[in-house]
Amino acid sequence: MKKSVIVLFILTLLNVLVSAQILELNVRNLPISDNASGIEKARKLYNKGEYLLAEALLYTELEKGNFKPNDFLLFANTLNVDDKPSLAKEFYTEYAKASGKMMVNKQIDQLFDVQNTVYDSKRVQSGFSLSNPTLSNEKVYSEVGGLLIQYSKDCDNNLGNATEVLTNLTDMPFGSVAFYNNGKEAVASLLDNLKNTSSLFYFYQKKGKWKKPVRIFVDDNFNYAFPYVDEVNKTLFFSSDKTGGQGGYDIYISRFNGKSFDTPINLGNEINSFGNEINPIRTEGWMYFSSNGHISFGGYDIFKYKNIGDYNAILENCRPLNSKKNELSVLPEGNNKFIVNRESEDKFYLTSYSKSEVVSTLIGNVIDIEGKPIANANVMIGSSAVEGHYVVTDSKGVYVYQSSKNISDYKGKVIAEGYVSRNFSSENGESPSVQLEKLKPLEVIREVVKEVKGVNTSKVLANSVQDVIIPENVSSQESSASRPDRGLYYIILGSSYDYAQAYDFWNKWMPTFNGAEILEYENGLYRIGFYAGNSEVQAVESFNKARKLKKDIWILRPKT
Repeated sequence: MKKSVIVLFILTLLNVLVSAQILELNVRNLPISDNASGIEKARKLYNKGEYLLAEALLYTELEKGNFKPNDFLLFANTLNVDDKPSLAKEFYTEYAKASGKMMVNKQIDQLFDVQNTVYDSKRVQSGFSLSNPTLSNEKVYSEVGGLLIQYSKDCDNNLGNATEVLTNLTDMPFGSVAFYNNGKEAVASLLDNLKNTSSLFYFYQKKGKWKKPVRIFVDDNFNYAFPYVDEVNKTLFFSSDKTGGQGGYDIYISRFNGKSFDTPINLGNEINSFGNEINPIRTEGWMYFSSNGHISFGGYDIFKYKNIGDYNAILENCRPLNSKKNELSVLPEGNNKFIVNRESEDKFYLTSYSKSEVVSTLIGNVIDIEGKPIANANVMIGSSAVEGHYVVTDSKGVYVYQSSKNISDYKGKVIAEGYVSRNFSSENGESPSVQLEKLKPLEVIREVVKEVKGVNTSKVLANSVQDVIIPENVSSQESSASRPDRGLYYIILGSSYDYAQAYDFWNKWMPTFNGAEILEYENGLYRIGFYAGNSEVQAVESFNKARKLKKDIWILRPKT
């Protein structure tokens, strides 16, 4: 009892003194060299979570023409976490073209399509900020201030009964740990504060007592961290930033025979990326891990991977488990039950997820005024908009909504890009056919305004023209969003796949940027921008002037 009180006191003190961080990631947060390239600096800022600074640097490197395939992905992820999804989608598409990877287009669609799978979620109460927890035999383990603490779970997954374990075996701080062999053996990462490195150590019992740990993969030049032991296949999974990887922490495997571990094998570029892949774990035939280098909501997301043979593999973003925050690890608790470790505003917290039992299935379709199906329309049922549960129509305009509640009469709302949103209702579980009307763009005409002497025109860009909005029924001339001539240059101010949103954005910036218009581009994308000339010199000159008024802009160059 006294020991528990002492541990509780120590944990409370450490929780106040220690800032939120994963120690094994922190060892890679080295100072940025002045000689590093702009892309290298942006990548380091991204890995440290300084996304706005990374975005500003990447805009500059984009204009210099310094982007390689992975840089488009880095930029897109940065934009996504900075809450610019439409622009992010553009650069995900550029990444798909530049990389030529087979699975990329599917991953992009998966990220932006709304999923039908519904999980019930609940915050796990622990009393402490657990930086990188692991699970073994229904016990949760996590370092707190360098100590390794064991927690018990109650029936609601809340944590309590904190106890320090593997005590006095080492004077090095703990990172993360993987127990196996009924808790009699373990592999843990330990931190060397003097060298600022992370290494893996093997812990074992002899005659019921823990012995002094033995270092695995003796290598002072690189970091080894985030262990997981697959007992069935006698395989150690871990992450390392050793040479020969894709960049940052890569996931490796090493076979072991109970006494020694074989030379590590890198799992390749289908799993590993330019970023960090951490916390691998296997369950139900899948390998789950966290990464900030694949197509994501932003920062770290949870992914799952399966090799299905014949050079075929599946890599999926675990959409229902991810958010705009950093999801750093997942603890599977069986089929369709997970605990996710999430970081937000320098605090870590755990959330349990369980797949809801399907009680009701609602089916309907969305069409236009001509009866043609509308694909990728977002359908919200009842209070689903508040809960964040949406379904999306398929290529035939059909949606399927599943619920853990018994639903017969229901109300909903349909939102589709380029269409007027519409509410609908259904009785007795009938399948409604919701018909949407297309949005009609407003006519824009310009009146020349005489230049007023004494006005400081350096603060605006060619502000000698006033844009006047004329409702459609006033003009006899038909109007539509125009397609940019790709033989010319344009300055792009922003973009959206929703016409109404694009219109609002254009309306906001047209007083500042003369000639700004909505440019219809590929696949329903609307870019807001203005003509910048027919040469690189003219475009750069326009860009430099516009950059003084709006920082996050870029040049749309001719395809050639």
